[in-house]
Amino acid sequence: MLSKAIGKKAARKIASKVVGRFIGRLVPHAGWVLSVKGVWDHRQEIGEITDQLTKNNKENNNNPMWYVR
Repeated sequence: MLSKAIGKKAARKIASKVVGRFIGRLVPHAGWVLSVKGVWDHRQEIGEITDQLTKNNKENNNNPMWYVR
């Protein structure tokens, strides 16, 4: 009977370590997924901002101090 109880406790510890390791390895991937989703959801605004920055850079190409106020 003692061996069965020890076996169950060991199995529970091993299972919790394996599950914990699995969840720990998923966390960075979940962060990447959320970051990519955020960029995808705001792609229109990001495109407008980069277009405006590109336009400003081209307009002020001959003035190296244009961004200094």
